[in-house]
Amino acid sequence: MNDKLNRKLLVQRYVENKCSPDELEIFFFLLKQGELDEYLNDDMKEVLLDEEDADSGIRHKNPVIWPRYVIAAAILFAIALVTWLKLNTPPKTLAPVADKTPADFQAPGENRAILKLSNGQTVFLDSAGNGVLASQGNVKIEKTVDGRIIYQGSSTELFYNTLSNPRGSKVINLKLSDGSMVWLNAGSSVEYPVSFIGGRRELTISGEAYFEVSKNTLQPFVVKANGTFVEVLGTHFNINAYTDEPAVRTTLIEGSVKVSRANQAIILKPGQQANVASEENIRLVANADLEEVMAWKNGLFQFRKAEIATIMRQLSRWYDVEIVYEGEIPKDRFSGNLPRDSKLSVILSALEQSQVHFRVEGKKIIVMP
Repeated sequence: MNDKLNRKLLVQRYVENKCSPDELEIFFFLLKQGELDEYLNDDMKEVLLDEEDADSGIRHKNPVIWPRYVIAAAILFAIALVTWLKLNTPPKTLAPVADKTPADFQAPGENRAILKLSNGQTVFLDSAGNGVLASQGNVKIEKTVDGRIIYQGSSTELFYNTLSNPRGSKVINLKLSDGSMVWLNAGSSVEYPVSFIGGRRELTISGEAYFEVSKNTLQPFVVKANGTFVEVLGTHFNINAYTDEPAVRTTLIEGSVKVSRANQAIILKPGQQANVASEENIRLVANADLEEVMAWKNGLFQFRKAEIATIMRQLSRWYDVEIVYEGEIPKDRFSGNLPRDSKLSVILSALEQSQVHFRVEGKKIIVMP
């Protein structure tokens, strides 16, 4: 069933007073965009828009009471649904969204990161108070009011700490002892020395992290991720190294970095991306989509012709849910921006408008063709 028939079905459900709350949000958003014009006469459209502005119930010429429109919810969904467009041929079947109302999973509301010190001590940051958390040598570890972790001081002894940010946790910001900044996405971790000693500043990540590195020509900054090495002097870059992703992707925002693996190496310029897949040569993307790469740090899900599997991996980590596919994985591709503070039900409803279907069983999201 194509998008036109889907919109026609939505109008029909509205007229019959059968729309779910999510469908109402979609209905009024599409109405304002002019996407429903061919299914409504001018008088009906004018009355509906007046209803939205007045936020009050009205009556159709038939004795059907128009459902009340909730402005706050509509604003959220208008942001979420701005550019969701289906790019490939839709599946052959479509069931109304209201027939499969997904359970609500809230976006992460707090940071649940865990700091493991070199002596084995574990600090749970969601319950730790602000101020000094611990000392390692002459280096103090502090938690700020806004939740950042800051290392201050230096040490001649080598102590390693690990900061782990679990699935379903907000992004956490870490300031290293050299002043370099690290943002850690959900489902990610970074191991680092509390104070950099010797000729290199070296750390290891899994998952995804964004770096703003303090310049020090005498001490190159080296990040290790799944067998890939990224070496910099001072720059801004993003590394996506989740083990369930097909490649380690290093994207340069500013400055210059060298990406190497085994006997291969390339130098990136700003706006370029290096993709390192298992057993393959490093692949250079000359013009990476920087907005899409940095969306997670900027509070968005942002996709450009993304496969549903790519989208669901991100949702899985952010909402801490399991993704299961029933039958073949849909081959559709999607483009759009969605706020990461949305409830999961809002995002799934937006996807369902593009003919992808879901069933929710506990913390398991089942994707159906």
